[in-house]
Formats: sequence, structure tokens, C-alpha cells
Amino acid sequence: MEDQSKLSANRRSSMQQFILASLITEIKKGKAVNLSQIPADIVELLYAEAAKNQDLKMALESRKTN
Repeated sequence: MEDQSKLSANRRSSMQQFILASLITEIKKGKAVNLSQIPADIVELLYAEAAKNQDLKMALESRKTN
């Protein structure tokens, strides 16, 4: 049973990383992304990544001014 929960946690983490990567790509391309439609845990990961990535941070900031 423990193996099943680890597998499930790994699957969830992989899915979050995939969604995050896709979201970052869309934002960097300048596409409109409604963050209120994105799960809160993914948005938290996005802002954590933006804190480490200046290009992403600037792309997010430019969304706010548009």
C-alpha cells in the first residue's frame, strides 16, 4: 500500500511539473493566462519559480500592466 501512495505522489508531482512547464511557456510567449483558473498549488509553484527566474518574473509583471 505504501508503494501505491508513493506512486500516486510521484504521479501528482510529475503532473504538476508538466502543468507548470506548460504555463511558464505560455506566459513567456506573452499569451493571456487566467491564473484564477489554475489550481492554487500550481500558482504557488509558478511564483516560487519566478522568484528564481528573472525572465519569468518580468513576464509575469508585464501581464499585470497589460
